[in-house]
Amino acid sequence: MIIKERETSLSLNQLEALERRLVNTHPNYTLIKERLGSELAGRKGELALNYPLSFCTNEQLIFYDLRLWDGTHYFQNDALILTREWILLIEAKYMAGTLYYDDKQLIRDDHQGFDNPIHQVNRHKNQLQKWLHLHSFPSPSIYCLVTNSHPLCVIRSNTQEDDIVIRTYDLPVKINKLDTLQFPTSLSTTELQEISTALLKFHHPLSYNYLKTIDVQPSDVKTGIYCSSCSYAPLQRHHGTWYCPKCRRSDKQAHIEALKDYRLIFGDEITNEKAKKFLRLDSSSVTKRILQALSLEQQGKNKGRKYYLKTLI
Repeated sequence: MIIKERETSLSLNQLEALERRLVNTHPNYTLIKERLGSELAGRKGELALNYPLSFCTNEQLIFYDLRLWDGTHYFQNDALILTREWILLIEAKYMAGTLYYDDKQLIRDDHQGFDNPIHQVNRHKNQLQKWLHLHSFPSPSIYCLVTNSHPLCVIRSNTQEDDIVIRTYDLPVKINKLDTLQFPTSLSTTELQEISTALLKFHHPLSYNYLKTIDVQPSDVKTGIYCSSCSYAPLQRHHGTWYCPKCRRSDKQAHIEALKDYRLIFGDEITNEKAKKFLRLDSSSVTKRILQALSLEQQGKNKGRKYYLKTLI
């Protein structure tokens, strides 16, 4: 049973908007593309957990993207499964190639080295034990897994913990094996519910904001509206709708996605003049009608009026 759903990543949304809008001469453009590729791969690994974990029973409580404070540091798991007898921590990966796990690091067949996710998930195990102790909860047996869902992945291991690394589709088998083990202690129904409630209560979402670390000026950002079918930009405004001269698609609401990009890059606040420039409109009155039709929160009057884009999700 899913208790906590997976969260939408602000950092991923910002990276996608920056990759789409940032001029390629910006000093951080390459960094943005690399970081986006890494986050998208990580997201694929996380999403690949959905199907195998759908075989979990109602007694196996699933928490996605939990981020907790152990009293000293934060730690976050891609998935945590809580039962009366055991807890399972899952670190999800999406990496191609032959992957060699040893006691020091993870090495891919292209000779690129990575931090060993086995070490990471074991550290999270220790931190979860500290978290349980911090909140005066008993600690059931805690197990760890590193899953990889890439179809072109081959796993090689030279470590005593090689049973921790598996293909994602093997998760149901691993979970079923846990249910066949004998455990010295188990949580009461009340303790299970109390820990479940506390996991939700003490979750601290990560809100990494790239705008605080990357200097983005209005001149660094590509303006205009992108076509949702062929990605051509800028769309043209004709008779109350947006028209793509490349694929000839029309869309009356195409400005919404552009304003979402604006919000992710520049923040919630926008004025008529800024919206006019960003959407590449010639008329302030047309811009005003577009903004007011979105029923946005407003403050001020006339040229000092500000619109707040926070309701655009």
